[in-house]
Amino acid sequence: GEVVRLMVQAMRELGYGGAASALEEESGVQLVPPAALRLHRLVLDGQWEDALAVIDLLAAHSPLSRWDKRTAQVEVLEHQFLELLDGGHTAPALALLRSKISPLSAHSPPHHSNLLQRLTALLLCKSPEEVRARANFPGAGLQARKQLLMRLQHELPPDAVPRRGRLASLLLAARQAQVTSCLYHNVSGCSAPSLLSDHTCTKETLPQKHVATLAEHADEVWNVCFSPCGRYLASASKDCTARVWELSDDAATPSTSASSPALNWKLVLSLGGHHHPLSLVSFSPDSAHIVTGGLGRLIKIWRVADGKCVSTMTHTLPVVSAVAWMPDSRHVISGGQDRCVYMFSLDGELVRSWSCARISDLTVSSDGCRLVAVNDERCIRIFAIDPAPAPATSSAPASDAPLMTFQEREIIHSLALNKQGNLLAVSVDTMEIHIWDIDKGRVIQKIFRGSDRARFVIRCCFGGEGERFIASGTEGGELLVWHAQSGTQLLVLPGHATTANAVSWNPVRTGVLASAGDDGTVRVWSS
Repeated sequence: GEVVRLMVQAMRELGYGGAASALEEESGVQLVPPAALRLHRLVLDGQWEDALAVIDLLAAHSPLSRWDKRTAQVEVLEHQFLELLDGGHTAPALALLRSKISPLSAHSPPHHSNLLQRLTALLLCKSPEEVRARANFPGAGLQARKQLLMRLQHELPPDAVPRRGRLASLLLAARQAQVTSCLYHNVSGCSAPSLLSDHTCTKETLPQKHVATLAEHADEVWNVCFSPCGRYLASASKDCTARVWELSDDAATPSTSASSPALNWKLVLSLGGHHHPLSLVSFSPDSAHIVTGGLGRLIKIWRVADGKCVSTMTHTLPVVSAVAWMPDSRHVISGGQDRCVYMFSLDGELVRSWSCARISDLTVSSDGCRLVAVNDERCIRIFAIDPAPAPATSSAPASDAPLMTFQEREIIHSLALNKQGNLLAVSVDTMEIHIWDIDKGRVIQKIFRGSDRARFVIRCCFGGEGERFIASGTEGGELLVWHAQSGTQLLVLPGHATTANAVSWNPVRTGVLASAGDDGTVRVWSS
């Protein structure tokens, strides 16, 4: 019967009233049960006592909660009260308020919390016109009662009155479920899957073809990242430099498919100035600047347009372990071995600092409200931060108290936070990646990269359409790709001659992946 009712409702919403009536007649199934139809007539006729009795009847024969039942009753009684006032019947309205509305309102939902005060104030109105204006009431009549019926449809149980567009909502959910369950779905901007067949994608949507080797570094490459605009690719190396490549103009335009048949990268910047190996490189959210750091004490911010160093910041002790941009693209957060987390402005001014344990890695949520840090070998702490920091408030440090703390059993090497800010990928010493659901505070998936203990820091990343995948390098040089939700391993790529230290997934071209290795190269992979 439910399927028929949804079909009848959908037909009427599409304008096929005759076909809907024919289906009701032939099937013997009515869209709205008799009790709900009776309520409709009673409301239009203004028979309020009988209407309240029908609401009780619907509540007794459906999974309608007492909360929702009272909401519907309050809606009816409030309307009756307004009609009495509109007709100049102040005494009956006051009696209704005292005898029925007041006892019910004590247990009504939050959006009716001030109902008594509001209705009592209406009793002081000097004319029906003032009542209508203050209560936003159109006046007693058929139109107002029809509006009441529309509100009641949202308060009555779904088995009495199906929610508008219910069949369309179910079909949309079915489409989304097919995409979610598809292991290889990696096509952004594609048309919705057909309802006439099961949705499936193939491995060809994933980056598995080696399309470029960038060998401009003179030593091991320890990190790599794409710019948020997808046009630039940056790397950090043991040779104390960072390099930036630009995607050629003919390939820089975002594609609606994951496929990238021709990727031409041109070296545009060679960034020196550091005297120690670099392990950190990150683009600002607006892709206009790059921050670099590593085994020394210096952090440098560079302008992408011309490669000019716009500021240099200094930690008190060597080894800057992590850097992250705030979403305004004008502030950088860094942490290291000097037991402090710093926030610098774009021009190098210290905006804020606060004490903590030694930082081995940190990241900031895309809304700028959460700082996620590993400030103990096995402990992850999440702090609240101001997404719009003041120009100079170093005298007012952020609170040292974390919002939440997660404990791992093994030593943590690196973190990766998805854009939504609810999933955290944690690389641990046992060659595993643990995916934490931050809101639930628990590990929801474990991914295995190998059986040995990790000797080096290897950085993983979320990526692909909807960030449904996780990629990582290995100490053997391979690149691995998993489906994040299921933990299913999808790809094993030959990768580098030695350790693959880091990977980055292009945020615009979802079929492009880059990797950095100890063989001194950056490699680009495409679907």
